[in-house]
Amino acid sequence: MYLVLAAIFSYGVFLIFVEQLAKYQPRYAYGFAIFMVITIILLLDNISINTKTIFKMPTQIITVFLSYYILIFPFVYASSLNANKIAFQTQSIILVQELKDQIDNTTNDIYLNTLFKNSPVFNNSVANYPILSLLVPNNESLYWPNLLLFNTLNNGMPQNIKGFDPKVIPLNMENLKVDDFYYQIYKQDNNLYVIRK
Repeated sequence: MYLVLAAIFSYGVFLIFVEQLAKYQPRYAYGFAIFMVITIILLLDNISINTKTIFKMPTQIITVFLSYYILIFPFVYASSLNANKIAFQTQSIILVQELKDQIDNTTNDIYLNTLFKNSPVFNNSVANYPILSLLVPNNESLYWPNLLLFNTLNNGMPQNIKGFDPKVIPLNMENLKVDDFYYQIYKQDNNLYVIRK
């Protein structure tokens, strides 16, 4: 009964969504992974109880390690999400402060080479749990959820934000408006070009 019900409910949003979301963000398949680990733990525990052979000790050790990681990982995952969100909000405030003096009625678009840096907590956690790089949204990416979140934090700045490669678009040093610890901001052809350091 556990296997049937858990297998069904572990699919979560896949039960109702036609789109295969796990192709875009593996975190949507997280429930099924937890189901598989719990099932493996139960099977190994059953084997170690019913066995008196040489396999008893290894199965118990594997069971302990899997149990440890299944208990610890949700806390690491949650703290990584929170740390990256706080880093995103803090850097959003800094960027908006930098941009507000440069935007005027003639400004068309804002081009960024990358968005923001990831949190040091997240980077440290990825060193121990590499799967987090696929589960936690990357602050550097200029994809729509990050841009949507930035637009909610920037007090309604009306300009379009787009990505660009500084190697492709040559920037003139005469157009350099801001050069500080975080950013270089150029104003060129009625557009702002922001290079994160």
